[in-house]
Amino acid sequence: MPTLWLLVVLETTKRHGEFKSQGWNTVQTSLKSKH
Repeated sequence: MPTLWLLVVLETTKRHGEFKSQGWNTVQTSLKSKH
């Protein structure tokens, strides 16, 4: 089922993007606290 696969891929990339943005926010916060 290509449609189901597409939904799974979109959901995975969305969660991955959210995870990366959270990690980036953590990096920015740690950099600000160092300066």
